[in-house]
Amino acid sequence: MDIERPAMTNFELPDTAGSPLITRATDFAINILFVLSFMWSGDGGTEASRLCGLLGLPKSTSMQASFGDLEKQTSPHLKSICDKVIRENLEKEVNHVLGNKQDDNGVLLFDLWKEKKLPSDKWPRLRVTGDMGWSGRSSGHSYNSLSGHACLVSEHTRQPIVWCIKSKHCCRCKAWNRRHTEDEDVPEHECSKNWDGSSGSMEPQAILDMVVELHRQQQVIVDTIVTDDDSAIKAKCKWSNADHCINNNTTEVPKIINRNGNLTKRPDKGRLPQDVEEPKFLADPNHRKRTLKGELCRLVNKKVADRHTFTRCDVLRISTNFACMARTLTEDMTDDEIVNKAKAVLEHHFDNHQHCGEWCRRKSQYVGPITKAEHKARRRKYYRNKERDAKLYSVLQQKIARFITVDALREVCHNMDTNVNESLNNTIAWVAPKNKVYSGTASLSNRISIALSITSLGTMEFFRRLFDEFGITMTEDVRHFLEAHHLRRAKRIAKSKTVDGKKKRARQFHEKLIEHTLVAKKERKKRQSTYKPGIGLDGGYSSSSDDDAPKDTNPSRQSKASKAKNTDTDMSKYCNACEEYGHRLSTNKQAV
Repeated sequence: MDIERPAMTNFELPDTAGSPLITRATDFAINILFVLSFMWSGDGGTEASRLCGLLGLPKSTSMQASFGDLEKQTSPHLKSICDKVIRENLEKEVNHVLGNKQDDNGVLLFDLWKEKKLPSDKWPRLRVTGDMGWSGRSSGHSYNSLSGHACLVSEHTRQPIVWCIKSKHCCRCKAWNRRHTEDEDVPEHECSKNWDGSSGSMEPQAILDMVVELHRQQQVIVDTIVTDDDSAIKAKCKWSNADHCINNNTTEVPKIINRNGNLTKRPDKGRLPQDVEEPKFLADPNHRKRTLKGELCRLVNKKVADRHTFTRCDVLRISTNFACMARTLTEDMTDDEIVNKAKAVLEHHFDNHQHCGEWCRRKSQYVGPITKAEHKARRRKYYRNKERDAKLYSVLQQKIARFITVDALREVCHNMDTNVNESLNNTIAWVAPKNKVYSGTASLSNRISIALSITSLGTMEFFRRLFDEFGITMTEDVRHFLEAHHLRRAKRIAKSKTVDGKKKRARQFHEKLIEHTLVAKKERKKRQSTYKPGIGLDGGYSSSSDDDAPKDTNPSRQSKASKAKNTDTDMSKYCNACEEYGHRLSTNKQAV
């Protein structure tokens, strides 16, 4: 233990702190860093108290109560750093959008925007991605989280430019109401409760609040939002019907087409202020893929007679086809080009690669002479057959029809996604675990501030700013640790972007696909009557009069077959070249 006096801090106290001559726990750097280390690790006062107790450090029994006081003192500084970082991210994005554009006097529009002197008709128009994460674990269809957090990520810099927290809980209000009557008002305090609705309705309101904040406080127009297929977000981020009529100088109420296909009055659910421009909405391709996957999984869960040997192997392959196809779509394509490319989603699965793009390896395979090695590789592939699986082909056409319409495909014709939002939600889940409740105090906003700042700046730069804010001198030991941690994080992120890193993440998917492929091949053999229980007792094959099995038309071989018990195709022979039964590929590459 260091017997010298601990290093001191030098940050401003709030006006309500009392006399500055009083010695406080926040006066010592070791206390501040102790609390920050637990917040950064996703722990709180309980864990801090245990550490002090087992190490024999002072204040072990009172640390759980002191932890909240120490965190409360650091809260304004954490939020101040986060707000500055978010503003820097916004300036970078606006600078990228406006570029070197100038007004009539030769002044850069970006400089005018920073000084808030830019005319409203020249405000920057940004495209963003939005998503929300909840601070409670969901179970089935039960979503009862006490809080949720959302942010908007810019298109070009891929950094958060605004964030929002919705909470249904406040520890101070709850404690006061438990001890006092309803007539007594809660004393003035920084209340963390700002939401009374359901947890599921937090996301639409959070997106709406962030759009309005960017417009009114930052003088930025949100032109396009890429989010999941949530109709509530789209409905709330619109003008009310009355404001729609005023802004469009019309008396006709907006109409929509309902589920029955009838033209009807649009439900009046819009809450966007009249002075804020309505944003356009696009879909996240990854979420659209998951929606398609869920639709196909419902077919797998049907009865055997209704699913037509459809398995999870087909689900994985078709959904992957859709994701690959969607990434090839661009906004400058015509409707015919888009529809033609979308046909590859189903046609590729049935071994028709006429509509496939560069993502399809099968399209360029098996051109010219076929070697024996290629035959073995081809046998491991799995494709459906339009003739033998005609009923399944018809059912799948109906299932994916609404996903490959022109309007639906136009929603995924962009180069954006919500991957950064999902990554931020995972990072926040580390500093604010979902099995703990931090939303009743300012602790949740403090931890989200740490996560957003580290994501934007990096570990070393964030703590450098934080030490300067607290007036703490960074020692060489602390600097070495932060630099090592920063380098490990940067190396991990760089490796995840490489081809090998992406293959490693996809390895589990492919291993699962192999398992599903074995099940799918078994189902196919059942349909072809080449598989049945106890097949090994009959020599490993069954001779069946399946209509799908090919018949040998060679007269010489027909005469030999007539001497057998029946004249059906010999199912014990399988050709690797044509994947048919009745003959096999010999060493000289000729069917016998």
